[in-house]
Amino acid sequence: PYFADALGFGVGIRQVRDFGVHTLVGGREIDGDFNGFEILEDKETNGELYAITFGVGFEVAPGVRIGLATDSWDGGRDRDIDFDAFDTRDLDPSVHTVRYRDSIHRTVSATRFRLGVEVALLPVVTVGGTFTAPSDASIREEWTQSSRVEFDDVTDEDDGARGFTDFDLHLPAEWEGGATFRLGDLRLMGSLRTADWSAAEYSRAPARDVSPAQFARYYERTVDAKLGIEYWYGDLAAVRAGAQIGAIPLNTLDDSRRPVTWTLGATVPVGNDFLLEIAYLRTTWDRAQHGLEESHTTDRIVAGGRILF
Repeated sequence: PYFADALGFGVGIRQVRDFGVHTLVGGREIDGDFNGFEILEDKETNGELYAITFGVGFEVAPGVRIGLATDSWDGGRDRDIDFDAFDTRDLDPSVHTVRYRDSIHRTVSATRFRLGVEVALLPVVTVGGTFTAPSDASIREEWTQSSRVEFDDVTDEDDGARGFTDFDLHLPAEWEGGATFRLGDLRLMGSLRTADWSAAEYSRAPARDVSPAQFARYYERTVDAKLGIEYWYGDLAAVRAGAQIGAIPLNTLDDSRRPVTWTLGATVPVGNDFLLEIAYLRTTWDRAQHGLEESHTTDRIVAGGRILF
């Protein structure tokens, strides 16, 4: 809502990330401590990260607008890992089976600040940019681990531990710039976003086998591209389609296919003062590392609403 022609504010809630994924890996290990063993790993992850956004915008001159916003992140992730290694080739004269059970509960909170500028160069062309400041995400992990070794002589040996770890993840700055072209009721939009993930770092190691500075070694800058088309029916209803080509920041992958998200959406008026926003998104991407190939497909339906004053 606008209190005056030059001032506006907004409040929103959105899903930053859906952590839900379930993978089952089976086969013969070709590297590491269980080289030659038949392995079966069942990994299930559930959880979501949401952001509540508060923003305000000013028109500092005709066609020149500045916006400020804060994103308050809150959410968590639960991960359960069942790993079994079977010595079917009798590589170890005493071991028959090794079993690991890990359970990790992670909570995440953060506050991110954004500054945006939009300039109407011409009645049909608008350009803009957004800067997201570096910030720290506070993370707590509560974990339990257990192991069981079953020997060929039918004896076994159990071990386990539990604990928690608190640490911060320093998130790098993000830059995004784009343009909108208006052709009557049709709008064409495009933007580029970049972030240097090698600048991310942990305040302390989240695990003994993780370096706090691993991002500087294993991660790199990413560039994402967005393209969209939108058609408005009057001032209240619209249909739109778009694509986002993302990037995987890891530089240790043997091969990868960039994440690509296709979207279809619409704005539909409901009554005189409410607009319903709905969209369908499909994301696909592949990666290969250490002989393991992964293919991912995610389908999402997103809905929201706007109240007009």
